[in-house]
Amino acid sequence: MGVDHFLRGGAPGDEAWMLRRRALVRVGSGQLCDGLSDAEMALRLGAGLGLRITTADAATIAARAYAWQGDSAGARTALESVEGPAVTFVRARAS
Repeated sequence: MGVDHFLRGGAPGDEAWMLRRRALVRVGSGQLCDGLSDAEMALRLGAGLGLRITTADAATIAARAYAWQGDSAGARTALESVEGPAVTFVRARAS
């Protein structure tokens, strides 16, 4: 899978992007725990690297997984973890 390729290649920004993409697919197909794990890892990597859009998108995916699990507090926390200009992006994606 793409994530493994970027993990071996030492490209953390690309790894974060691919984790976010895999999370989206997993959550969308009902694999909520695996998708949430990927989204949270993409969120941490993206935040650490200053990748605002990747971070914001990962937060919305994590929030969706939490919400579908019935955890509204987790969904709110995921969305509130995004700071700066990416907040507008999160609000648009979450609506």
